[in-house]
Amino acid sequence: MFQFYAGVFMRSFIFTVVIVIIILAAGGCSDNKTPEPRLSHLRLVADLFISMQNKDHHNAVILIGKLKAVMHDNVFLSTLEESETGNIFITPAQKELDQGNIANSLKIINDGLNQHPLNSYLIKCRDELLMLEQFQKNITAAVNPRSAAELKAALDQLDKLLEAYPPSAAKIKSFVDTKKTEFAAMDLYEQKRAFSSLVSEYELQMKTDRELAKIIAAQIEYEKDSSSTAD
Repeated sequence: MFQFYAGVFMRSFIFTVVIVIIILAAGGCSDNKTPEPRLSHLRLVADLFISMQNKDHHNAVILIGKLKAVMHDNVFLSTLEESETGNIFITPAQKELDQGNIANSLKIINDGLNQHPLNSYLIKCRDELLMLEQFQKNITAAVNPRSAAELKAALDQLDKLLEAYPPSAAKIKSFVDTKKTEFAAMDLYEQKRAFSSLVSEYELQMKTDRELAKIIAAQIEYEKDSSSTAD
């Protein structure tokens, strides 16, 4: 199953370490006569670290907001806030995805984007889910095709998706290759069946409508020529 949560959380952890270092450095330059603000910063960072360890992303966002209030224009905090905000929605979305519920997972991410339309983590997850949805749709069509044409259309789409999302190739390429072999056999069978039906229609029309039979005969000759050229 596709995973898109772990990488976001790992980035959050890295930023936490960086922020701790920044706060400690800032505290070292502070006036020793006013240690309270520096201590409150460290307490906030400690609480933030615990919240992130517990995957309590809602509380983490609140604590980041408090840190931002006393550490203005801190780029790292802003990036961390975006990551943790994304994780609020990504965590439940991943649970739905683990159960194979792509539509539910996508709904959760879209709800997040309605509230935070510029969140880069949510945008990336949405794009991956939309691609995964296309994989599912075309794989389903290829498993039970109603015709060779439908199978070919699904395989063509899967080829494009594999080019756009190479990490999926190892899992799906063997399936696509097998289905391409099936397509060749199915297409040949359908052509033979269609030709047989054309011949039967010609024989019937020879008894009832010779003018129409001539047209069908021309079509039969065309099909023969096309088959010879293909061979």
